[in-house]
Amino acid sequence: MKNLIVILTWISPLILFGQNFIEDNFPTENGLIKYSEIVQVNSTLTSNDLYLNAKNWLVEAFKSSTDVIQTDDKDKKLLVGKGFVSKGHNVNVTNPKNWFIIKIEMKDGRYKYSLYDITYEFDVYYGGQSLHTEKPFEEWMKPSDKPMSDKKRQKIDDELNKYCKELDSEFRAVINSMKTSMNKINNDNW
Repeated sequence: MKNLIVILTWISPLILFGQNFIEDNFPTENGLIKYSEIVQVNSTLTSNDLYLNAKNWLVEAFKSSTDVIQTDDKDKKLLVGKGFVSKGHNVNVTNPKNWFIIKIEMKDGRYKYSLYDITYEFDVYYGGQSLHTEKPFEEWMKPSDKPMSDKKRQKIDDELNKYCKELDSEFRAVINSMKTSMNKINNDNW
């Protein structure tokens, strides 16, 4: 029973108190993490050029577009993919994956992307037992009413803040990688 309590402590969301780590560290819409932007590109890039750039980026960024691409509509110039970044919240976490959806819509000279629907999946091994957790990130970060000292609460708050900032940097790196690929002009005259 004692081991179960310790394990539950590790898989719970590091326990929030008073601070809104989601809204303090991520762009949000209706309380959910959502990165979104309309990006103007070189006006010579057509929607078809941007569509091909987006498909190439998905292949290169995630190594297998067939596993990543959920929706591929060339006529509507729409791609929706599912990918992840590997970032765990502490050293006891193994196989961490922060899954997300990325949607890219293209028109001549511009595109719109949205990165959203973050799900946190990880394993914890403690005391010879293994537990698997998979929850929407915002649900995983919900406050707990577990009593603890102010000192311990501050330490946990600091760790969560650091984790959220690092995860935000990971998502922004994915977006910056996509933006770089989307701006490519194909001068392939071989």
